Amino acid sequence: MIIKVKNYLKRFKSENFLIHSDIFHGFQSSTLSSRKDILDFNLNCLKKIASSKNLIFPSFNYNFLKTGKYSMSDDISQVGVLSEYFSRKISLYRSNEPVFNFSSLNKLNYFRNDNVIDPFDENSFFDFMLNSNTVLIHYGSKFSTTTFLHYIERSLGKVPYRYDKIFYGKTYLNNRISNKVALKYHVRPMNCYLDYRFNEIESELINNGLMKKFCDN
Repeated sequence: MIIKVKNYLKRFKSENFLIHSDIFHGFQSSTLSSRKDILDFNLNCLKKIASSKNLIFPSFNYNFLKTGKYSMSDDISQVGVLSEYFSRKISLYRSNEPVFNFSSLNKLNYFRNDNVIDPFDENSFFDFMLNSNTVLIHYGSKFSTTTFLHYIERSLGKVPYRYDKIFYGKTYLNNRISNKVALKYHVRPMNCYLDYRFNEIESELINNGLMKKFCDN
């Protein structure tokens, strides 16, 4: 399976692979028992798939919405154990956008110094990934966990089921204040039920050659 996926990814010129992960549905090994060994095994599988390409993980942390603080060096990733392990132990870079930040295996030339941050606008890390032709890989995770749809929504303009709410706070690096920021957060109205038709979106992507699924039978 690793060779099959690796060969498929060779057709892409991108230097970056964004990984949404769920290791409970990723590659398995019956010989591993410790948490660290399992995490290292899954990361090594992804490194083999990516070859020499750069790995990027979402390292989202939503505490800024309550505390008004985001620490690039200390905030844990709240979107999976592999993401948290990668962010803490492996990555050399973490973006400075509160809530929707990303960790990278390699250092990246991306830094926001604006005081009002929209994590989905034309200056966002999502835009950086689009312009660098980043390949999105769901490693064991469902397509419905992707956050790129929010960036697409923002690019479409105002949508009737979301509005902007401002959260004020500070970003920190190594316990020192890096910047005072206002986060423009794309939220749903309270008590508003919303669900995307992910199955239809996924089918359209596959039918148009924009997505391919690999199953380990």
